[in-house]
Amino acid sequence: MVIKLAKVDDKDCVKISDDLNKVQCTGDSFHATLHFHPQNTGDKTLVAGVKKLYGIPN
Repeated sequence: MVIKLAKVDDKDCVKISDDLNKVQCTGDSFHATLHFHPQNTGDKTLVAGVKKLYGIPN
């Protein structure tokens, strides 16, 4: 089971993946697309800001 925080003290949270080689599959069995990128969650602007703050590559 995985639990991801959404908000703490009414502030949005993000999850930054710890594995830069994770694969995400989107689409269906006939039109699947593999995406080789970390699976970060949360607001994209906030994710980008956190990654910049900590020097994490995109």
